[in-house]
Amino acid sequence: LPEGGLERQAVDAGEIDAIIDHGNANVIMFPVARRALRDAAIHATAAPRPAAVEGIAANSVLAALPRAECERLLPNLEPVMLGLGDVLHEPGAPVRFVYFPIDCTVCLLTKTESQRAVATGMVGYEGIVRTSLLFGVDVSPVRALVIAGGKALRMPAWQFDQEFRRCPSLQRELYRYAYGELAQARQAAVCIDSHRLEQRL
Repeated sequence: LPEGGLERQAVDAGEIDAIIDHGNANVIMFPVARRALRDAAIHATAAPRPAAVEGIAANSVLAALPRAECERLLPNLEPVMLGLGDVLHEPGAPVRFVYFPIDCTVCLLTKTESQRAVATGMVGYEGIVRTSLLFGVDVSPVRALVIAGGKALRMPAWQFDQEFRRCPSLQRELYRYAYGELAQARQAAVCIDSHRLEQRL
């Protein structure tokens, strides 16, 4: 660049980050701009994804955890959109992911001897889809079907297993949730046996 020219003055003042050489299809980036771009890329990689942060606050199990434990879980939680009709698990299949619903609903279906699917549970923002992992069972006993699409956070099952083993607060919240599921199933069995349809509703 010519000495004293407007372009040179702008470069010296730090007002220009790069020069585009159209003739050679090349971009010449100045050192300060290169450093800023590199720092931004590092920050974007290391920083928690905003959707994951919002999701933790929206799922009751995750929201109940201490802040330090939430921050440790964040890098392993992937925000996903679940569509109506998506199948998260099939009976007898290995569990690959654990899901923490945010604003979607998942129906848990169990097949009868006649192969008729019966709804045996529902999971929304209050819980987690797949509690069998809490008890060391890595295959799904049910079909997990999305019946209201929306957002969720998911974690690979092997990472969930590691976090569950080393996080007492996560254990406590998930055991409480599993107890609630069991109590609800027992109440449903009593209602089916003792109450008319109107009373059940």
